[in-house]
Amino acid sequence: MAGYDGKVRLIAREGRGTDSNYTDAFYDELEKAIKGDPSRADAYRKSVGESLANGKGRKDYEVVFEATPEITESGSVNYYEESGIRAPGSVVVYMGSPARNFSISAKFISRTPQEAKLTDTYIHRLKSWRQPESFSGGINAGVPTILYLQGYGKMFKDIPVVMTDLSIDFSSEHDYIRTSGGRGDSQTFSRSTSVQVLDDDTLENKRDSNGRLVKQAGLPIQNDVSLNTQVPIITTVNISLKETRSTEGSYTNGFKSFDIFKFRMGRLPEW
Repeated sequence: MAGYDGKVRLIAREGRGTDSNYTDAFYDELEKAIKGDPSRADAYRKSVGESLANGKGRKDYEVVFEATPEITESGSVNYYEESGIRAPGSVVVYMGSPARNFSISAKFISRTPQEAKLTDTYIHRLKSWRQPESFSGGINAGVPTILYLQGYGKMFKDIPVVMTDLSIDFSSEHDYIRTSGGRGDSQTFSRSTSVQVLDDDTLENKRDSNGRLVKQAGLPIQNDVSLNTQVPIITTVNISLKETRSTEGSYTNGFKSFDIFKFRMGRLPEW
């Protein structure tokens, strides 16, 4: 956590996903996609694995909540209660402390096209964390990645969690702002004619005295407003998270790392 700025964030860490190994069936499908060319199989597997799988070469990536969100942490304790017939009381037996639940209510504020583009990126990143890291069908399908919750300095210290619920409010109460750049920029579209799609700076430089777009290089001009994403100036998201632990001898975020004295003092990493 060196250099950590204290902001609340969710991080998908390199090599820490819950599905770091693809199945042979998955790779067979990849080979079919490249028409069975054996000379390209290994390189294709590597490139696709790195681009799709958290844990196969992907660097850490995150969602940062620049505006301080509302966070609720809740936890419970399980006891088994045994009461004798007509006894004046009962005996309770401790059964365990279930995983904590965290709820985050946050706002992404987009005052400029650049901030809108970041909001768009974060929205799609959050959506992706509901989905499996790979899909090859049946029991061979992957699972969503493990996330790590940071926030409020050392209050939340890389707590491993999974997303259990996500809602995004595209409210009509706020104006919408167009993102900078966009998926359509600098591309050529082939329908009946080619269309030149201009970025913001080019649009400003290619308007006539009446503010209309003018032709450039003999191509019809199309304003890219319909091609870029638009997001509310204030986008509210609500996220539910559940703490998850390893039982396989992990000394970082597994049960064996638990130390009640460090935990009580707030000095236990990842708890």
